[in-house]
Amino acid sequence: MAVGVGKHIATVLHAGCAKLGSTEAIVIIHKTDEGPIETPLFVSSAALDRTEEALLTMGLTRKELDDPQTFQDIDAILTAKGVQYQIVVEDEEYKGKVERRVKWINPLVRNDRKAAVTVATMFRNRRGYSEGSTPAPPTTAPAAKATGSDPWGDGPF
Repeated sequence: MAVGVGKHIATVLHAGCAKLGSTEAIVIIHKTDEGPIETPLFVSSAALDRTEEALLTMGLTRKELDDPQTFQDIDAILTAKGVQYQIVVEDEEYKGKVERRVKWINPLVRNDRKAAVTVATMFRNRRGYSEGSTPAPPTTAPAAKATGSDPWGDGPF
């Protein structure tokens, strides 16, 4: 069964280093619910940033990227990590033939630092915290711990 056009959750099924034409590449076979699909991640000056981002998304660390042994053991390392990520599959015409290609490898969830700070600030402000302070003492006595369906005991739900 061929992997359809669109977004898919994937993990690494197999990986290996190869020379494709005149360029080295890391060939990844992604496992999806619709079957496997192969992607070459080229290791050229033009493609290196995108390849690095994809490998980090699939679970490698920057330290592993700098270690030649990583690439000798790339299949075992990436399959053992089992990281899930999103692939975007599109039809691409090449030399008059249309083929399915993985166009993008994305994390399932992006962790935007600015958004994380905003979220934390909203929760801190809600509870009476300000930068570098502790919350003000309550102006009324705290309510008795609730019992029943409220697992945290901090209010009705």
